[in-house]
Amino acid sequence: MQFKHLTAILFVAGITAGLNAQASTDIRVTYAGSMGKVMDQALGPAFAGQQGGKYEGQGQGSYGMARLLAGKKITADVFVSITPGPMQILKDAGLIDNAVPVASTSMVIA
Repeated sequence: MQFKHLTAILFVAGITAGLNAQASTDIRVTYAGSMGKVMDQALGPAFAGQQGGKYEGQGQGSYGMARLLAGKKITADVFVSITPGPMQILKDAGLIDNAVPVASTSMVIA
């Protein structure tokens, strides 16, 4: 068996500025499609509930979502990617300075 480590990267795209600029604490999160259940059924609603705002999540392939963000076709307060590649797209577009790995997991291939 071989093990691969995937890095989960959480990028907070101006969340403080975005939330302060809005009258309420609504939050728009764009994420890798594999994060859908966690984001839409747990983290997103919990955050919105604590802040008294609304949660709007949109998830698809993280490379595609990063390209849409970079092209200003969609907007988000937060972008969550499972791999670092989509973050480079946002760096190249001048939308972020850096991304911080916050977790990792092992993938088992047999």
